[in-house]
Amino acid sequence: MDLTHIAQTPLQLYNQLRLADYPEQELDEARSACEFLNSLFAGRYRATGKSLIEHCVGTASILETHGADAATVTAGLLHAVYSQGDFGGDTLVYVVRTFWTDRVLV
Repeated sequence: MDLTHIAQTPLQLYNQLRLADYPEQELDEARSACEFLNSLFAGRYRATGKSLIEHCVGTASILETHGADAATVTAGLLHAVYSQGDFGGDTLVYVVRTFWTDRVLV
């Protein structure tokens, strides 16, 4: 896999999704997920020195390159929220209700 085409910033991911013809609603979901990530992870880094936001964006970008749908790309963006996010005890419920209410009964 050519890693030079993997997004590392929310803007790069947005452009990648736009170029892949994701519908406007799905672009909005990805943008909302990125804003949510920023509110949780701004200034936080992994042991490797890479920011948590770059890690999550890179994961979502790789999923898109493999043809993942928007829900899966958004899940890639949010995959570290439960273990790394610090915003109270109902993290998983909040994430599901915010990003997947039309797909999951909570």
